[in-house]
Amino acid sequence: MTAAMKTGLTFEDGKIYLESVIREEIQRINRQRLVSRMDPVIGNDDIDRRHDWAAAQAWDLLSKRGLEVKLLESITSDFISKGATDAEILTLTDTIDLLARDTKCKRCPDYTSAA
Repeated sequence: MTAAMKTGLTFEDGKIYLESVIREEIQRINRQRLVSRMDPVIGNDDIDRRHDWAAAQAWDLLSKRGLEVKLLESITSDFISKGATDAEILTLTDTIDLLARDTKCKRCPDYTSAA
């Protein structure tokens, strides 16, 4: 019996929850983009845009592929074909690792392994 079955959390419930988190984070990123456009502070806009892009792409990949997503060559090739730079891919890799690690609940059971 899996840990998910013991707690009553179904795969579908987990997916619905993760999708809601993703939507909230994308909305937060979009709000931050709006604020940053109005922000009078002079900074490095390219770095800000790269991190915003990476966060949005990371949340999208996490929502579609789960917390154990790996940035495979086929995925990076797709991003590069759409104009992503090496710096953006590196930032995306770091962002996926960070978000996946932070999203995992240390007190929650591991729903991917059998009990």
